[in-house]
Amino acid sequence: MASIQIMLATVSNQRMDMSLISLLSRRRKRREDASLWHRWILGTARDPRPFEAGWVPDTLEGRFQMVTLVATLALRHLRETPATDPKLPDLVYRNVFSGFDHALREEGVGDSSIARRIRKMGEAFFGLARRLDAAFSGTSTESALRQALIDNGVSPLGHEGDLAFWLIRQDEILSRLPAGVPPEVDPQGASSSASAP
Repeated sequence: MASIQIMLATVSNQRMDMSLISLLSRRRKRREDASLWHRWILGTARDPRPFEAGWVPDTLEGRFQMVTLVATLALRHLRETPATDPKLPDLVYRNVFSGFDHALREEGVGDSSIARRIRKMGEAFFGLARRLDAAFSGTSTESALRQALIDNGVSPLGHEGDLAFWLIRQDEILSRLPAGVPPEVDPQGASSSASAP
């Protein structure tokens, strides 16, 4: 009788060990996936074409807005893909804002004003993200995107159509991906995407 109890306890402990290993493995995979998505977001946002073509000003604000636009596309894709780990979008979002925090610190922003600056960036991020999300959810995506880019001061007048087309192409690239798999970023930092005509 005692040997049966010992065997049952051993089996139970092995199941708990396997369950713990499985949990830790899923967490590690989630962190790795979030890191890959974050790298894709930054690589795509740093694509030189929109800046060189004048679609977005090559300023700190313009770069922040590009990260916001690309992160919004990635987060939309992750949330709409049924096979995606439900915790992955939040982890990607946290990585993006951790990157903002790090960039501000590198720019010499002091600890006392970091929280205020991050809060303002968060407000700008969510404002632009809501407009972008609404544009992609509506029926006339391109015209809604153009208006959102103008209203939010992202693209100079006359260039909003090119940037809107570029964003639509990025969204198409994401829609063709297998569930939860980030697109590759080439060594120069640009995603494998099409430029505007």
